[in-house]
Amino acid sequence: MTAQENNKRIQTNLDLSPELYETLNNLAQSINGDNAELLLKASALMEVGV
Repeated sequence: MTAQENNKRIQTNLDLSPELYETLNNLAQSINGDNAELLLKASALMEVGV
């Protein structure tokens, strides 16, 4: 994969409860990142766990 391919993003919509939305935003803030980075890291942790 080239660096340009690594930077591509696909936009998606999620229906979240207000509580989950707030949790995601708080976690993203705590890692000084955005929601996309948070979800990337969370999915990586799930891959390890599974």
